[in-house]
Amino acid sequence: MANQGAKKRKDENAPHMANLLRLIIGYNVAFILVRMILYYSSFTWKHWVGLILTSLAYGIPYKQLASMAKPS
Repeated sequence: MANQGAKKRKDENAPHMANLLRLIIGYNVAFILVRMILYYSSFTWKHWVGLILTSLAYGIPYKQLASMAKPS
């Protein structure tokens, strides 16, 4: 009986986590495309560093959320 509740929560969390991951990837792709296509002349290595740091800034909390969303 107790496992049914955990399974239900897992099934409810799966679409939310998938949407969150799609948003993170989408924003990173959009940033790269806009910076490299529209503002190519001002694109420097600092933008790559910023992209990596911001990707880590929302990648780490995503991993923590994903681990909390899994049933124990």
